[in-house]
Amino acid sequence: MAAPANMFLPDSRPAVPLPRFSRHLQASEGGGASEVCVRPALYTQEEELTYMQKADRLNLLMNAVTDKSVYGDGENTKVRVSELEEEVQNLKKVNKDLYEFTSQLLTKPT
Repeated sequence: MAAPANMFLPDSRPAVPLPRFSRHLQASEGGGASEVCVRPALYTQEEELTYMQKADRLNLLMNAVTDKSVYGDGENTKVRVSELEEEVQNLKKVNKDLYEFTSQLLTKPT
């Protein structure tokens, strides 16, 4: 929740007078038995999501993005899969060539 702009103006005064605040948090610490608990109004408080609700929301968002990027919107899916398979084959060939090159360097007599 963002702080209101009036909070930083020295001339602004609260519309409703606030009760005096106690210096001590608990009655055992101070002499006053009348403590006041101040909370923002219910309509100004935002409902906080639980950890599981946040995790579920994040998971749904990640799955939606992944599904759209990997599987597409139903169009050109076969073309995209064939492009990815071709890229995998190319990477396997490059990996094999690098392996053979390094193994020749390592086994080469000095």
